[in-house]
Amino acid sequence: MQGVSSTHLSRYPEEVKGYMTLEEMAAVLGLKNPSTLRMQIGRGVLAAERVGKRAWIVSDEEVERYRAEHLGKRGNYDHTTARRKKRE
Repeated sequence: MQGVSSTHLSRYPEEVKGYMTLEEMAAVLGLKNPSTLRMQIGRGVLAAERVGKRAWIVSDEEVERYRAEHLGKRGNYDHTTARRKKRE
């Protein structure tokens, strides 16, 4: 994995092949800040795995799925639907 910015990930190089950090994903998608991706993880829109206490990794397949479904769309987030999903 090129440009791994997290020291957590450098400890597990064989486990993270085919994955990227949120910072790398944000750069690939042209986002200024990975906080948007963290919010999407919290909402259940983006599947990610936690590595260590603070780092998240996302599979290459999930990056492509997210790009196809969400990139370029304006954020018309329906908070009422999200609350219902969390309760179910």
